[in-house]
Amino acid sequence: TCQLDDSNQVFGYYSTEQEIKIGEMCLEYHTSSKNVYINECYGISNQRWYYNSETKEIKTQHDENCLDKAGTNNLKMYRCHGGNNQKFEIPSGWDMTQTTNPSFEMIRDASERSTTFLELGVKLRTNNDDLTIMANGEPLVSDQVYTLRGNDDISTTIAIVKGPGHRLKIPPVTLFLRSHCSTDSHNPIEVSSDLWNWESQDSGERFIKFTPTCPTIAWAGAMMNRQYPLTIGADDLLYTNFLLEVSIFNQGFMESTLFDRSIHNPEAVRAGEANIQDILLLYRRVGASETSSWKNGILHFNKTRSLFSDSQYVDFSMKNVEDEFGYATLFWDLQNVSDGSFEVKVISRCILSSTSTMVKGFSSDVIEIIVDRVPPKVYFSDVTLPSSAHPTSKEYFIQFTEDINCRRPFLFNILIRGLDNESDLTELKDDDGIHVICVDQSVKFRFDRETYDQQNLDMLLKSNIQVHLYGVQDLAGNFQSSNFSMPMSMNAQ
Repeated sequence: TCQLDDSNQVFGYYSTEQEIKIGEMCLEYHTSSKNVYINECYGISNQRWYYNSETKEIKTQHDENCLDKAGTNNLKMYRCHGGNNQKFEIPSGWDMTQTTNPSFEMIRDASERSTTFLELGVKLRTNNDDLTIMANGEPLVSDQVYTLRGNDDISTTIAIVKGPGHRLKIPPVTLFLRSHCSTDSHNPIEVSSDLWNWESQDSGERFIKFTPTCPTIAWAGAMMNRQYPLTIGADDLLYTNFLLEVSIFNQGFMESTLFDRSIHNPEAVRAGEANIQDILLLYRRVGASETSSWKNGILHFNKTRSLFSDSQYVDFSMKNVEDEFGYATLFWDLQNVSDGSFEVKVISRCILSSTSTMVKGFSSDVIEIIVDRVPPKVYFSDVTLPSSAHPTSKEYFIQFTEDINCRRPFLFNILIRGLDNESDLTELKDDDGIHVICVDQSVKFRFDRETYDQQNLDMLLKSNIQVHLYGVQDLAGNFQSSNFSMPMSMNAQ
């Protein structure tokens, strides 16, 4: 059923291209199955529609079949029979007058023979960039044979789809039209024509020129191929003046730099082409899902936090940001970014200069960055000696308010110090009287049973034993706010 507020049911007609569109997709007649469906626009004959106001029939430039509403309410193409299910009313603003605009026309001399067979193909040696040549909505991977009878003329539209490479300016591809009759088998008549759409005003050289898409951007430097979050602590921020170096790679740099296509470059703005509006860094807190939650990161050209020009912060497409190898580096200002975990990405946004219409942009992979200015603090500890059990039977621990750096070798130091009756200092440390492990938020230790039998341990316990822990860092590199020191007495809390 029709729903006026359903955007998936609202179509528009573009008379210049003769295309019926929904958004940026075209209504297409699938020539094999006869079905009608939505596909990408290629400008081919089975996507070009016209309307006969007398018969109220809708056809394509591909053949004489009519748009038909089947009994199942599906739309398909069927031979024209004048039935009501082939009669359509179109909006008054749709100018669907029948016109043709073929890009390749095959004409024969009807006086030679009543029936002519022609073969259309591609000279493969001219297709060095793996382009896909489309004829009648299908790839021209093998020669197509056309049959002309009497004074028939047959027209077809050729579409070219870009190959997998990065090049946007490609030498012409040559099509041939060859007689396919038995009488010509030894010496067939052949004509050829080059396909091109752009000619250099300076040299007159011709090319197939594709309109560039919005640049494909990838992370570079410290941001590249990250499997774990990038963690930034208070010392990192102070050392870098709260500026984080951010580097990206322009994957199409061999064709053009970012500035070459940017609206910041007046010489790059060309009507009908997708020019870069800006290339921005966006961030949002981990867990946010709304599109509106993304914020623009403030970027600077250098470490002095200076503005670029006209009080505008820079973006990656400005002059002198990208180097000769396609790498562009700016500095993200974290001064006003609060602590937390953030998703970060870089996006390129492009605009058609002639219409100011935004075109599909590109987004890099999303990486995670943690900003943490707060040092770890002791949350809880249990270093109390047991009153009835042997001291080596217990595990002692000091727990912090957050995860700490537990990588070995340990960056922290834990010591057990005691003063015996003769005023000599007794000191125990990891693998020298005690065994230490570090797990998540806690530092844990035990007395070594082999080193301290009952007699030696009794002597140690008569001393004034204290635990000292210092040098603990969180995952952002922030050092513990104060050193930990506590007596190990049976009455300690």
